[in-house]
Amino acid sequence: MGNKPAEWKQALLADSQYQHLLAEHRRLDEQIRKMSEKRFLSPEEEIEKKQCQKLKLKLKDQMAEIERRHRSRP
Repeated sequence: MGNKPAEWKQALLADSQYQHLLAEHRRLDEQIRKMSEKRFLSPEEEIEKKQCQKLKLKLKDQMAEIERRHRSRP
């Protein structure tokens, strides 16, 4: 596989681990968005929101690592 963007992006679409991470990232993004729409959050909701944000960042880091691997393949 080459370093062309179209090639590694296509490889990402075929990577089941990446797709799972992407789906979970999107789910968390939607959950955070809904929580952010509330005028006030309970202390428990604030904790849940922070946990979701941290997990979302962790997933993004994992996705970036997979992207780097796909880009660097010969």
